[in-house]
Amino acid sequence: MNESMHDGNKWFVLVSVWLSLALAALLVAGVWLFVKAQPRLLTLQIREAAFAGEYDKAVGCIEQLIMKDESMAIDATLSAAEIADYRNNWEIATQLVETYASEDVAELSTKQEEKAKRILQQCAYHQAMSLYEEGSYAKASAAAAAIKDYEPAQRLYQLSYQALVASQPTPEPTVAPTQTPEPMQTIAANAEVNTIEATPAVLPTVTPEPVRKPLAEGRVAAGYHHTVFLRDDGTVFAYGDNTYGQTDVSHWQNIVAVAAGAYHTVGLTADGRVLTAGDNSQGQCEVGLYTDVKQIAASAWDTCMLLKNGQVVTVGFHQYDFAMELFPAESIAAGSYGLLVRCQGINHASHGSMQLDSSCVQFALSRGYAIGLDREGRVHSSIDGIPEWENIVAVSAGDNAALALSEDGSVYSYVFDKYLKCTFDFAQPVLAISAGANHYAFVLQDGSLEIRYSDGSILVPDEKLW
Repeated sequence: MNESMHDGNKWFVLVSVWLSLALAALLVAGVWLFVKAQPRLLTLQIREAAFAGEYDKAVGCIEQLIMKDESMAIDATLSAAEIADYRNNWEIATQLVETYASEDVAELSTKQEEKAKRILQQCAYHQAMSLYEEGSYAKASAAAAAIKDYEPAQRLYQLSYQALVASQPTPEPTVAPTQTPEPMQTIAANAEVNTIEATPAVLPTVTPEPVRKPLAEGRVAAGYHHTVFLRDDGTVFAYGDNTYGQTDVSHWQNIVAVAAGAYHTVGLTADGRVLTAGDNSQGQCEVGLYTDVKQIAASAWDTCMLLKNGQVVTVGFHQYDFAMELFPAESIAAGSYGLLVRCQGINHASHGSMQLDSSCVQFALSRGYAIGLDREGRVHSSIDGIPEWENIVAVSAGDNAALALSEDGSVYSYVFDKYLKCTFDFAQPVLAISAGANHYAFVLQDGSLEIRYSDGSILVPDEKLW
């Protein structure tokens, strides 16, 4: 009997052990299956939250999934962004991609990178299309132009531009007044007619003196550490720092105006195209889409363009959205971190500290202020202190000094930095001026050039404009 009990206990123990092992195995398998299944479950939850418009919940699941499987998290994020784009939540879709599925925050595969780029392009395109459908053609064309390497956006730009032009009223032709001809006097047949023989006058031969007037805007431009000049024959040359290729402009031809940003150079051709060279880190050189430009300007990290139809467009770090509302614009000016647009006789500035009186028809901007010139040649400024010079033909704003060019070729200056060592006296009349961040450029009467630096040094290039 003892033996049977002993055997029974033995079998009971063995069965218990086997059952425990089996349960443990099942538990381990369950945990393993849960761990393996949880990323897929989170993926499903992300999609469901996106479909429901519960983006906070979707973001929470994405952050959990990143800790478990980054690649799956990127795929789920891109799927959620596509759903948000489909639901017309373009800003949220863009934010999802830029926050969780961009090269800056994660290591993407080639397929993921292409998908992320496509989603961003689609979101931007759909936003531009929405503006077009609303009738905001200026905004739509600017938004479409900012989308790179996306053919539908290029077509939308053309449509928006054509719609913008067509939406402008056509001026009625002016009918000239009809003049009634005076009756001719009748001469009697027997009337005596005195014939007067005219002796041709001998005019003295006058040899014109080679005196040039002040040059038009756009003949010289000073960037942060480089300077650009435009010759009479439409070619361009530049001096200074070339770290980003900003002075590689010697091959440019048929140029009618130049501008300079911090580290990039802009040129306008006679047929309305825009050329750029230098730093493109903020997209400030992406101007190839525009072929009907009549004026250019450059702030530190932006390129600004006034189209022939009166639309203002910008590319680069600052989009200056306010300018899209101003149509048709008459002229623009940019500098440092600001833009000023003259529209229907009123000046509009991107910053309150740069707002000028509307009597100003020519203006220049720099860091925190603007200086302008009215039709009578008087100077106005957006800040106190700058003198109201008269008989002025051009103004330029620098970081350390504001300059004005008088009718007789003298240069007036108002210096902000007491440590500025350069002077503004010249041996011959000056025809053009440009004030930059650290230096000042001048074109003299004989076509020679001078670049004066804040430390008092002067560079006289061998080149001449004519």
